[in-house]
Parts: sequence; C-alpha cells; structure tokens
Amino acid sequence: MAACRVRFSGQQHSEAVEEFLNGVQTFKTLEKITDEDALKGVSLLFTDTASLWWQGIRKEVTTWQDCLEVLKEHFAPRKPPHQIYKEIFSDAQDNNTGLNLFIIRKRALFAQLPEGRHAENVQIDMIYCLIHYKYRQHMRRGDISSFQDLLQKGREIEEMLAEAAYVASGGWGEKLKPKRCSFCNYRGHTVEDCRRRQQKRGGGLLGDQQNLTGKDKTLRSEEI
Repeated sequence: MAACRVRFSGQQHSEAVEEFLNGVQTFKTLEKITDEDALKGVSLLFTDTASLWWQGIRKEVTTWQDCLEVLKEHFAPRKPPHQIYKEIFSDAQDNNTGLNLFIIRKRALFAQLPEGRHAENVQIDMIYCLIHYKYRQHMRRGDISSFQDLLQKGREIEEMLAEAAYVASGGWGEKLKPKRCSFCNYRGHTVEDCRRRQQKRGGGLLGDQQNLTGKDKTLRSEEI
C-alpha cells in the first residue's frame, strides 16, 4: 500500500473522502492486494488528523469493509436530504465558472440523495434554472434530453462565445476603428457627411452669389 499515491489527512468533506476511497480501491484492484493486506497497510495512507483517528480506532476495525464504512461515517456522514437540497439551490452558476464544472458539482450533490430519488430529466429541470443566462439564451430546456446533451451544447456555446470575444478584440483582421472626419477632426462621421464642411461651403456659395448680385447692379447702373 505504500506505493499508493493517494493520501488522506482527515478532511471532513464527502468529496475528499470519496476521492480517497476511489483511489485506494482502484490501486488495490490493480495491484491485486487482498483485503487483509490492505487493512494492514492502510495506515501508511493516513496523515495528520486521519492518522491520529486511525490509531484510536484501529483495534475496533477487523475487516477492510469495516475500514471503509467507519471512514465514511466519521469524515463524511450522510447529510439529510433537506440539507443537500439547500446546497443544490444555494448558488447559481456565476460568469467565471464553466458549465462542465458547474454540472459536476451539482451532480455530486444529487448523488448524495437516496438512490432513485430523482430521474435524470428531473435533475436537469432543477439545475437548468441555475445555469447562467449566457448559456440559457442559446439553448432551450426542451432541446436537452440528457446531461450529455447539456454538456455538449455547453461546449458549443463556450466555443461560440470565445470566438465572438476573439473577433471583438481585433482577431482575424484589423479592429474596426471609429469614423473620424478629416475636415473637423471629430469622430462619428466622415468628411462627406460633415455638417460644418457643408455649412462652410454653403456660406461660400452665398457669398459668391451676393458678389455676383452686386456686380450686376453696378453694371446696370453704369448702363443707365
């Protein structure tokens, strides 16, 4: 058992306990270690609080199955369903958490409920309302029939959002620059649409017309 890389320090958290037990059981199976030898060597995998705890109860544990059960009972006691439901609905997905990680966390909570409590489609119903709007606006609940569908659509949406963000930042070509008028130097329009230029040109034409009118009057007076 000393070659097993997983260790347990005594965290009172169901996920940490399950991770440790899964690692130990996998190693035990692959190395074909008997229950008796596993029980003798499991102390090598405990550190800190877990090591002290094991020293205190070691004589009471006679089988490998007993070891697994007392470990769960002490460090990961089963939560009552109402507390699990509270944890499921206590937090919605934030903008920085990927959909895959969010779903993994929620499904881990559902797994702690009594077996058969909720079918997969009911679990999706309960989770869907907690998913961030940036995902929900691109996928309808009716289009999702399984968690596999949900995760696949989530990956597609994340790729689409990443591509849109890349393009908006100037990727795949020059970033679009705001219009700037070369006449008045203001942004938001071009020289062809510049009102100041049009007004100035209009003023110039009016002045020319006035000059021409004055010349006509002079010529007429001279003729008289």
